[in-house]
Amino acid sequence: MRFLHVSEVHAGGVLSLLRVYTAEQQRRGHEVHLLAPDPMDLNVHDYHRWGIDRGSPWTYPAALATLRKVVRRTQPDVVHLHSFFAGLLGRVLPGRLPGTPAVLYQPHSWAFNAVPHEILSAAVVGSERWAARRTDVVAGNCLEEIEEGRRHRVKVPTEILGIAVDTSYFSPPSPSERQDLRTRLELGSHKVALCVGRLTHQKAQDRLVAAWERNPVLDTVLLLVGSGDDTALRALAPREWGRSIRAVGHQEDVRSWLRAADLLIQSSRYEGQSVAVAEALSCGLPAMTLDVNGAHAAVTAGPLPPAGAVVAQGDIDALLDQCRMRTSDQQKLAQESRAARVRAESLFCVDTMMDRLDAAYEHASRNAGEQRRGQSE
Repeated sequence: MRFLHVSEVHAGGVLSLLRVYTAEQQRRGHEVHLLAPDPMDLNVHDYHRWGIDRGSPWTYPAALATLRKVVRRTQPDVVHLHSFFAGLLGRVLPGRLPGTPAVLYQPHSWAFNAVPHEILSAAVVGSERWAARRTDVVAGNCLEEIEEGRRHRVKVPTEILGIAVDTSYFSPPSPSERQDLRTRLELGSHKVALCVGRLTHQKAQDRLVAAWERNPVLDTVLLLVGSGDDTALRALAPREWGRSIRAVGHQEDVRSWLRAADLLIQSSRYEGQSVAVAEALSCGLPAMTLDVNGAHAAVTAGPLPPAGAVVAQGDIDALLDQCRMRTSDQQKLAQESRAARVRAESLFCVDTMMDRLDAAYEHASRNAGEQRRGQSE
């Protein structure tokens, strides 16, 4: 089969999942195309450049024309739209895409959560409801993400994919490997609480840094890894910034930081399901996270031993208290580190997720075929 992935986003968890999707689909014998602003070093049959910038609305008309042109030229069996802007252009304007492709939309967290103003958020919800009529399947990273769409009356057939991690790559280091990493990354002897993600409203480093400034975790460094302007964060922590808070910006090799840290701390306001948490667990890193979509399933729920803690959304002080419990108790930290790896190997299997993605594509194709037959009658 021939698939076209369309993504305006080319970093973070979306990139991590795209890397798995495209490589595995190629391995399974499919012809995979990518339409994106950057090729992202993905394993695809053909890359098509997409000149779109979400901050520049004047790029949208040309981006829409390019999308339709690429669909017309490649004639994919399935168009897989990633995140809000690709989903908007691929489903809302101006009608269904050319030819007969099935359309699968994967929000990677609903965009209405990203809009702070109530009126604008309602407009985004309205666009998702409208676009649903041109969507054959919505694929979610977890059950909570699907249920969130239903609560907002986004009525469309759904499939739950889960997320996957290459557990052979994201693996726990040996003690000597870990020490070498800590030396190379200049982490010293302090415990390291790692926060991975772009410096954005969604990831909520502002809340985390402000709480850390008020009451830092003793003998621990809060290490922020992710792209973005840290000026506003610096202003929130005039005492601790550069002392117990460090920001190292975008890092191509996130794995090294995960393997060198002691625990992951996630302060996100919302998520689809966090790929960073999955990668951390796979490296044997316990995760302390606020209650977002998929957090309980990844970290604490089910028969497997817990690998960290999930606290109420917004309660950063409780989040830091959970960090303190681990940094002051090496036995508990080691126990949860072992549990983290067990959970990752059980929950984030690549083959399982790809089988679910295949099923989602088949579901979308059946729905698209039924719709075409209904229109021809």
